[in-house]
Amino acid sequence: MSSIKAEQEAFKRAEALLGAMATTQAASFAGVASKLDSVVRWGEAWAEHPSASPWPQIRSAHGELAALGRQTTPSLFFPGDAR
Repeated sequence: MSSIKAEQEAFKRAEALLGAMATTQAASFAGVASKLDSVVRWGEAWAEHPSASPWPQIRSAHGELAALGRQTTPSLFFPGDAR
């Protein structure tokens, strides 16, 4: 398989996972943080201008949610956590 074809397949799988996350309800702060973490990482990789709105606001909300989650459930891992 060519590297371009492998990259296209990986892109399709990532899009499918993001779609599945959109239709799956999170059951915890960590679940919501993981959804935001995935969106932020996708945006940073594929957005034309990842430093333009709404990406800074989404990154900020993600960090705030992870911080609140760590306060309420410190034993859980929060994706994107800067521990």
